[in-house]
Amino acid sequence: AAAPIEIVPRQSILWDVRVMIDGENVSELLTGQIRVELERDGAALAEFTVLLNPGPVNPLAYMGKPCQVFYRDYFAGSWTEELLFEGSVIRPEFEPTDRLIRCDCSDRLQDLLEAMTVEQVDALVGGLWSEDLFEPAAGRNRWDYAQERKSSIPYSLQKPPGGAIEMLPIAGGAPAFVMGDGVTM
Repeated sequence: AAAPIEIVPRQSILWDVRVMIDGENVSELLTGQIRVELERDGAALAEFTVLLNPGPVNPLAYMGKPCQVFYRDYFAGSWTEELLFEGSVIRPEFEPTDRLIRCDCSDRLQDLLEAMTVEQVDALVGGLWSEDLFEPAAGRNRWDYAQERKSSIPYSLQKPPGGAIEMLPIAGGAPAFVMGDGVTM
Protein backbone atom coordinates (compact mmCIF):
# COMPACT_ATOMS: atom_id res chain seq x y z
CA ALA A 1 0.00 0.00 0.00
CA ALA A 2 1.16 3.50 -0.78
CA ALA A 3 1.97 5.87 2.06
CA PRO A 4 -0.85 8.31 2.85
CA ILE A 5 -0.72 11.75 1.26
CA GLU A 6 -0.40 14.55 3.81
CA ILE A 7 -2.77 17.43 3.16
CA VAL A 8 -1.11 20.77 3.88
CA PRO A 9 -3.29 23.61 5.27
CA ARG A 10 -3.81 26.65 3.04
CA GLN A 11 -4.95 30.18 3.87
CA SER A 12 -7.57 30.17 1.14
CA ILE A 13 -8.80 28.00 -1.68
CA LEU A 14 -9.59 29.28 -5.15
CA TRP A 15 -11.84 26.76 -6.84
CA ASP A 16 -14.11 26.55 -9.85
CA VAL A 17 -16.17 24.06 -11.79
CA ARG A 18 -16.11 23.09 -15.44
CA VAL A 19 -19.07 21.41 -17.15
CA MET A 20 -18.88 19.92 -20.62
CA ILE A 21 -21.91 18.88 -22.69
CA ASP A 22 -21.19 16.97 -25.88
CA GLY A 23 -17.61 18.29 -25.88
CA GLU A 24 -18.64 21.93 -25.43
CA ASN A 25 -17.63 23.90 -22.34
CA VAL A 26 -20.85 25.41 -20.89
CA SER A 27 -19.30 26.57 -17.59
CA GLU A 28 -19.93 30.27 -18.24
CA LEU A 29 -23.63 29.54 -18.84
CA LEU A 30 -24.19 27.70 -15.53
CA THR A 31 -26.60 29.14 -13.02
CA GLY A 32 -27.66 27.92 -9.59
CA GLN A 33 -26.23 24.89 -7.86
CA ILE A 34 -24.53 21.84 -9.28
CA ARG A 35 -25.23 18.52 -7.59
CA VAL A 36 -23.22 15.34 -8.02
CA GLU A 37 -24.37 12.26 -6.14
CA LEU A 38 -22.38 9.04 -5.92
CA GLU A 39 -23.87 6.15 -3.97
CA ARG A 40 -22.57 2.68 -3.35
CA ASP A 41 -24.18 0.14 -5.71
CA GLY A 42 -26.05 2.78 -7.68
CA ALA A 43 -25.74 5.02 -10.69
CA ALA A 44 -23.88 8.30 -10.29
CA LEU A 45 -26.17 11.30 -10.80
CA ALA A 46 -25.54 14.95 -11.64
CA GLU A 47 -27.83 17.94 -11.96
CA PHE A 48 -27.08 21.43 -13.24
CA THR A 49 -28.87 24.31 -14.95
CA VAL A 50 -27.68 26.14 -18.06
CA LEU A 51 -28.77 29.60 -19.22
CA LEU A 52 -29.54 29.41 -22.93
CA ASN A 53 -28.50 31.92 -25.54
CA PRO A 54 -31.24 33.67 -27.56
CA GLY A 55 -32.67 31.69 -30.44
CA PRO A 56 -34.72 28.56 -30.99
CA VAL A 57 -34.58 25.86 -28.33
CA ASN A 58 -35.08 22.12 -28.64
CA PRO A 59 -34.74 20.64 -25.13
CA LEU A 60 -34.93 17.10 -26.50
CA ALA A 61 -31.69 17.74 -28.42
CA TYR A 62 -29.91 17.50 -25.05
CA MET A 63 -31.25 13.97 -24.41
CA GLY A 64 -28.44 11.42 -24.38
CA LYS A 65 -25.67 14.00 -24.84
CA PRO A 66 -22.47 13.06 -22.99
CA CYS A 67 -21.57 15.34 -20.10
CA GLN A 68 -18.76 15.76 -17.60
CA VAL A 69 -18.40 17.74 -14.37
CA PHE A 70 -14.92 18.73 -13.18
CA TYR A 71 -13.83 20.26 -9.87
CA ARG A 72 -11.00 22.76 -10.43
CA ASP A 73 -8.53 23.92 -7.79
CA TYR A 74 -5.90 26.69 -8.19
CA PHE A 75 -2.75 25.98 -6.22
CA ALA A 76 0.92 26.88 -6.62
CA GLY A 77 0.31 28.87 -9.80
CA SER A 78 -1.72 26.37 -11.79
CA TRP A 79 -5.17 24.81 -12.08
CA THR A 80 -5.69 21.12 -11.41
CA GLU A 81 -8.90 19.33 -12.31
CA GLU A 82 -10.62 16.28 -10.94
CA LEU A 83 -13.36 14.52 -12.89
CA LEU A 84 -16.33 14.26 -10.50
CA PHE A 85 -18.94 12.93 -12.91
CA GLU A 86 -19.11 11.42 -16.38
CA GLY A 87 -22.35 10.29 -17.95
CA SER A 88 -25.12 11.57 -20.19
CA VAL A 89 -28.18 13.80 -19.99
CA ILE A 90 -31.22 11.64 -19.23
CA ARG A 91 -33.85 14.32 -18.56
CA PRO A 92 -33.61 17.89 -19.89
CA GLU A 93 -36.26 20.25 -18.49
CA PHE A 94 -36.83 23.59 -20.23
CA GLU A 95 -38.05 26.66 -18.33
CA PRO A 96 -39.12 29.10 -21.08
CA THR A 97 -39.58 32.28 -19.00
CA ASP A 98 -35.92 32.54 -17.94
CA ARG A 99 -34.60 30.43 -20.85
CA LEU A 100 -33.06 27.82 -18.56
CA ILE A 101 -32.58 24.14 -19.16
CA ARG A 102 -32.03 21.86 -16.18
CA CYS A 103 -30.06 18.75 -17.06
CA ASP A 104 -30.52 15.60 -14.99
CA CYS A 105 -27.66 13.24 -15.83
CA SER A 106 -26.68 9.66 -15.04
CA ASP A 107 -23.71 7.38 -15.66
CA ARG A 108 -26.32 4.68 -16.45
CA LEU A 109 -24.61 1.99 -14.39
CA GLN A 110 -27.67 -0.27 -14.50
CA ASP A 111 -28.02 0.07 -18.28
CA LEU A 112 -24.35 -0.83 -18.77
CA LEU A 113 -24.82 -3.93 -16.65
CA GLU A 114 -28.01 -4.89 -18.52
CA ALA A 115 -26.03 -4.90 -21.78
CA MET A 116 -23.71 -7.61 -20.41
CA THR A 117 -24.13 -11.34 -20.82
CA VAL A 118 -24.59 -13.62 -17.82
CA GLU A 119 -21.00 -14.82 -18.31
CA GLN A 120 -19.68 -11.24 -18.28
CA VAL A 121 -21.60 -10.49 -15.06
CA ASP A 122 -20.17 -13.69 -13.52
CA ALA A 123 -16.62 -12.63 -14.43
CA LEU A 124 -17.10 -9.07 -13.17
CA VAL A 125 -18.95 -9.70 -9.92
CA GLY A 126 -17.69 -13.11 -8.84
CA GLY A 127 -19.28 -14.31 -5.63
CA LEU A 128 -21.44 -17.37 -5.18
CA TRP A 129 -24.83 -18.07 -6.76
CA SER A 130 -27.14 -21.07 -6.94
CA GLU A 131 -30.43 -21.85 -8.69
CA ASP A 132 -31.43 -23.53 -5.43
CA LEU A 133 -31.68 -20.06 -3.83
CA PHE A 134 -32.48 -17.77 -6.76
CA GLU A 135 -34.46 -17.85 -9.99
CA PRO A 136 -32.61 -19.15 -13.09
CA ALA A 137 -30.24 -16.56 -14.59
CA ALA A 138 -31.33 -17.01 -18.21
CA GLY A 139 -33.61 -14.23 -19.46
CA ARG A 140 -33.44 -12.27 -16.21
CA ASN A 141 -32.66 -8.72 -15.32
CA ARG A 142 -28.83 -8.56 -15.13
CA TRP A 143 -28.88 -5.93 -12.38
CA ASP A 144 -30.88 -8.19 -10.06
CA TYR A 145 -28.69 -11.15 -10.99
CA ALA A 146 -25.52 -9.16 -10.19
CA GLN A 147 -27.00 -8.07 -6.83
CA GLU A 148 -27.70 -11.72 -5.97
CA ARG A 149 -24.11 -12.73 -6.77
CA LYS A 150 -22.77 -9.70 -4.91
CA SER A 151 -24.75 -10.58 -1.77
CA SER A 152 -22.20 -13.33 -1.00
CA ILE A 153 -19.12 -11.05 -0.99
CA PRO A 154 -18.19 -7.78 0.81
CA TYR A 155 -17.86 -5.71 -2.36
CA SER A 156 -19.64 -2.79 -3.96
CA LEU A 157 -20.45 -2.47 -7.67
CA GLN A 158 -19.29 0.96 -8.93
CA LYS A 159 -18.40 2.88 -12.07
CA PRO A 160 -15.84 5.56 -11.19
CA PRO A 161 -15.91 8.72 -13.34
CA GLY A 162 -13.88 8.06 -16.48
CA GLY A 163 -13.51 4.36 -15.67
CA ALA A 164 -15.13 1.00 -16.24
CA ILE A 165 -17.52 -0.91 -13.96
CA GLU A 166 -15.57 -2.48 -11.11
CA MET A 167 -15.97 -4.25 -7.80
CA LEU A 168 -14.61 -2.30 -4.83
CA PRO A 169 -14.08 -3.78 -1.36
CA ILE A 170 -16.40 -2.38 1.30
CA ALA A 171 -13.94 -2.99 4.14
CA GLY A 172 -11.76 -0.06 5.08
CA GLY A 173 -8.11 -0.10 4.15
CA ALA A 174 -5.09 1.96 5.02
CA PRO A 175 -5.64 5.73 5.10
CA ALA A 176 -5.13 7.48 1.77
CA PHE A 177 -4.82 10.99 3.23
CA VAL A 178 -3.61 12.51 6.50
CA MET A 179 -5.25 15.81 7.45
CA GLY A 180 -3.47 17.61 10.25
CA ASP A 181 -4.32 20.73 12.24
CA GLY A 182 -5.67 23.62 10.22
CA VAL A 183 -6.91 21.55 7.26
CA THR A 184 -10.46 22.34 6.13
CA MET A 185 -12.46 19.85 4.12
